[in-house]
Amino acid sequence: MSDDIWEVALPQKMQSGKSGHECLSFSSRDEIFKRSRDGSDLASLYASFILQELLSLSDSDGLSQIGALIIEPGKNAFGAGGMQMIDPLYQRILVRECKYRKIPVIFDEVFTGFWRLGRESAAEMLYCQPDIACFAKLMTGGIIPLAVTLASDAVFEAFTGDSKLWDAALVSQISLLPAVHRVVALGTLCAIELLAEGSNAGYASMYASSLLKNLREDGIYMRPLGNVIYMMCGPCTSPDICRSLLEKVYDRIQEFGLQKDESAVFAA
Repeated sequence: MSDDIWEVALPQKMQSGKSGHECLSFSSRDEIFKRSRDGSDLASLYASFILQELLSLSDSDGLSQIGALIIEPGKNAFGAGGMQMIDPLYQRILVRECKYRKIPVIFDEVFTGFWRLGRESAAEMLYCQPDIACFAKLMTGGIIPLAVTLASDAVFEAFTGDSKLWDAALVSQISLLPAVHRVVALGTLCAIELLAEGSNAGYASMYASSLLKNLREDGIYMRPLGNVIYMMCGPCTSPDICRSLLEKVYDRIQEFGLQKDESAVFAA
């Protein structure tokens, strides 16, 4: 607002040279947020500009190279450059165009959420819902550090699938290997304690170094904690891949045990 008048000014890049677009005046702030503006000429200009930008970020087949849209609804930059408020109509059109093209929309409401801007969520001011939203700060009023990330059902369901519990039969076979002391498999975690004594056991032990080197040749990067090695699969890893990993681990541990036995014979 300047001189008691609310104004929306277009950046140079977006100006069309046509009168009536470069700077618009409004009688009140609420008028700027009205959904009736969605049918205006300015809304069409915004949509055209956004479409051009999205197409410039697409490959030769027209497929978008954008992973997601993340914006701070209701405001933009704070800091040494001042505060630049974004036209809510532009943000609303941007969200609409991205959703139409199946681009996930993320709202950063760490600052704007919980009535900072007079509404429980700044998304209410835009009349649109994101796929993912992040909240913090006023959620506890600064009493304790706490944040939350919310996701739509569609986003949540995209990460659900078959159980990530490791193949029980294969885990049992690994536990029977002479070179293995015990195994713990839970969820996405599989930890294996190698049978070791004396200086070969414990957190600082390098006992598993040769085994780890061989596993890396198979593309498996297990983390060592002394004579304990463990790996974790991703939340989207298929059961078939999990089993394939375990089979390779089984073979390498079996090979590792035989090498240790041969070394013990030569030492004797």
